[in-house]
Amino acid sequence: MAARRVRWTQRAIRDAHEIARQIALDSAEMADEMVDRFFEASASLSNLTDRGRKVPELNREDVRELLVDSWRLIYRRKGSTVWIVGILHQKMLFRKNLGRRFRRG
Repeated sequence: MAARRVRWTQRAIRDAHEIARQIALDSAEMADEMVDRFFEASASLSNLTDRGRKVPELNREDVRELLVDSWRLIYRRKGSTVWIVGILHQKMLFRKNLGRRFRRG
């Protein structure tokens, strides 16, 4: 299978910036490292799109997640593109934070 293109939605970019802002309150260096880890994990999806597990709340093949420390990097496979759609802390409720984006498929 050919490599897929990995793209980030505006929502996911905002999530990464907000997470970095919160972490930077304690350590700017740790904030930068966390963002780097998000982008490294997402880059791996170009060739390993099934690397993540199905999002349990949806149980759909096309919506999956990678665990990056205590964060859920949520992505959706669509055609030849993998869309990073959001980042949630594992303690956050999926339905409340991202669930409405997947109601209609």
